[in-house]
Amino acid sequence: MSEPLIVRSKSQTGFRRAGIAFTRNGITLDAAKLTPEILAAIRSEPALEIVSGGGAVDDGSAPDKPAKTAKAAKAGKAD
Repeated sequence: MSEPLIVRSKSQTGFRRAGIAFTRNGITLDAAKLTPEILAAIRSEPALEIVSGGGAVDDGSAPDKPAKTAKAAKAGKAD
């Protein structure tokens, strides 16, 4: 498995891109399971912020709540 990619929405209400619902708290994605097109869409989306993985640096402003996995986010459950 590749390094996990933690991505969060910059919007308080969340954001959807490439069929994935991103929350303000963030979700964890396995980049190896995403197509190059989906990865490019996520990385180039200004409404999203990569907080871990993908060469991004966590600036410490992430909420203290744990990130959800993409599967848990779709089911509305925390890890």
